[in-house]
Amino acid sequence: MINFIKNIRRKYIKNAKPLPKYYKIAEIVDNKSKVLDFGCGQGELSKIIIEKKGSKIIGCDLINKPKFKHKNFKYEKITKENNFPFKEKFDYIIFADVLEHLKNPKEILKEAFKHTNKCIISIPNLNFFLYRLFPKLEEPPIELTPHLHHWTLKTFTKILPQGTKIKKIKYCSDFPELRWTHKLFPKNNFFNQTLIMEIDKK
Repeated sequence: MINFIKNIRRKYIKNAKPLPKYYKIAEIVDNKSKVLDFGCGQGELSKIIIEKKGSKIIGCDLINKPKFKHKNFKYEKITKENNFPFKEKFDYIIFADVLEHLKNPKEILKEAFKHTNKCIISIPNLNFFLYRLFPKLEEPPIELTPHLHHWTLKTFTKILPQGTKIKKIKYCSDFPELRWTHKLFPKNNFFNQTLIMEIDKK
């Protein structure tokens, strides 16, 4: 039953793009920034940041090519074995609902901060009331990459690299029927599905 509900929800969420968290993330990014969109998928987030902030973005993922194309967007395919091949510096590195899928998120973050002073991270918020009632609802459908990690804000801070701190926190919900919650409860993690953080070097 849970898998049936998750698949139905996934269809609703997919058809209701772009996701609210993408706009929340774009709000944090400064204009004309150089950005690495780590785990960019088809480029939906990169598209919004370029349109709103005029940024130059490198996107990376495991797929061959994303659908999004733009003069300010460059794509690089990565592999699970070489999952952070970048040598250059970025104004921001973004992990939008990515770290919970990775075997080694702590190591990836440590490597990322060698190439930036600011990371923007979104993760499913385990304090969200629906996830408390139905913990398995937080997992994606079976055919999608599973979540290897499950965090609240408190437990997530344990994987932050030494010398970094959370500078900004935002909340929102990607569930179509709950996309109004961040307007009424902008700082309440009980009513919002997604946790968004800007992590800076101290």
